[in-house]
Amino acid sequence: MKWLLDQIYGANAMGDPYYEFFVDASALIPWWYPTLVFGIAALMVTARWHARTQYRRKAALAAVRVRKRTLRRIS
Repeated sequence: MKWLLDQIYGANAMGDPYYEFFVDASALIPWWYPTLVFGIAALMVTARWHARTQYRRKAALAAVRVRKRTLRRIS
């Protein structure tokens, strides 16, 4: 995290109050916290994607059923 802050703020960042705050705050954040946040976000995205694909699959199968039914009536 400190490396990233050094890249953002540059070489003379030690006097910047925001840099000091972020360095201190990053020391207080446990190492697993960002992993937890990204894991929860990935789980939510995956769950929404799965629900959306399941809905599309069910809708497509229902459309096929309706199409077959109407074709049987016509012929």
